[in-house]
Amino acid sequence: MKRKIFALSLAIGLVFALAGAPASADEPSPNPVGDIVKKVTDSVKAPSGDVNSSVDAPEPPDSDDDTDPNETENPVAPDHASTNGLELKLGEFSIVGLNKDNATINDDNTTTADSSALSLFGNKILGSEAESGGDTYDYVSPPGFLLDIICAVTGDNVCLEALYSESHATEDDDESHSHAASGVLSACIGEGFAGGQEETPISSGQNEASQVESSNGEQRRCDGLLGVGVAESYAESNRDKNTGQTTAYSEFLAAGVCVLPGCQIPVALLGSYGEADSGNSPSSADRGSFLLFLGPIFIDDPIGINALPLLAIFLNQGETYLGDGVAGTAQDAVKVFVLPEFLNVFLGIGHTETLVHRVDDNDDNDDNDDNGDNDDNGDNDDGDTGDGDGEGDDDGSDDSGGDRALPDTGGPAAGLLALGLFGVAAGSGFIAFGRRRNES
Repeated sequence: MKRKIFALSLAIGLVFALAGAPASADEPSPNPVGDIVKKVTDSVKAPSGDVNSSVDAPEPPDSDDDTDPNETENPVAPDHASTNGLELKLGEFSIVGLNKDNATINDDNTTTADSSALSLFGNKILGSEAESGGDTYDYVSPPGFLLDIICAVTGDNVCLEALYSESHATEDDDESHSHAASGVLSACIGEGFAGGQEETPISSGQNEASQVESSNGEQRRCDGLLGVGVAESYAESNRDKNTGQTTAYSEFLAAGVCVLPGCQIPVALLGSYGEADSGNSPSSADRGSFLLFLGPIFIDDPIGINALPLLAIFLNQGETYLGDGVAGTAQDAVKVFVLPEFLNVFLGIGHTETLVHRVDDNDDNDDNDDNGDNDDNGDNDDGDTGDGDGEGDDDGSDDSGGDRALPDTGGPAAGLLALGLFGVAAGSGFIAFGRRRNES
């Protein structure tokens, strides 16, 4: 009986011990818990260095026109072009806002557009929205019907738009597009608005204030004798799906007048613009703002008036951001801080912003493996463990470069080995106990 107990204990112990030992030096024992955890983490975490995921503006900026102590806030993902024409805030509470436009392209190439011509106390009063997967176009202008009548009655000699907001977002097999526009007043006298005109940055003086959007999404402008615009803004983002190139452009103009067709004599007050191009290589960006543009008079130098803690005024401030396949801008025409330590009143005029990144085509890699790698277990090691050189690594580090435990010293294998040793010890104890009992 004693021998049977010992033999049974020894057999059970050997079974657990052998189960806990690796099958061979070249083929480590399977660890089901580790495999499950790895599959979960591989399916949840994004691959490192995935350029298809949008990124925030890189630091440090490529160029910086901030005047101390002002600091421009960096643009954050996803890719977009945006404007914030005017905003008055008390602390973190928004009191009134004008010309808040945002044209966004998401990582999955879908697009959204959002425009707010007027907001009060943080609530959109007059605005529009669009998305590529739903309503792709939206246009709002309460007095639009009456103004259209005036344009028709005058034979297109006096055409106006007032309190308008437009959003347009589309996506097809080749391109993702989004734009948003808003304005308080746009007038064209002498001839109606012409459609399909090419846009140019307002910094060049060619993009006059009366430029607006037609219902089909094409930019149009005044080709009459006189064009007038008050508080107008525009933001646009585009992505070429075939090349991965993404571009963004945004502009704001507080007031502008164009005299003679083609805007031969432009006059503009408080303007801001920015444009970014992820390119294929390299990326590029441009930005600027001005207080006054009148022929040879062009006031665009950064200015800072610091009378803190009472008052601080910053003019023509901004930053440009460039990286490998990433580009962005942030620009402010005017920033005013009143009693920042007490009331914290803020007035901002002419904020424009862009951010884009290059999207690489990884379709060829996706055909090899659903997880974006070339083997069956999704760890990008082509059947080996380590640095991808075709041989297993024994350097004590895991695939991510971090330290790892010695083989089979943790998890289920170590538990099975411990149970086996415990079984052998228990069997030996039974035998010793029986012998002592017989001797007594």
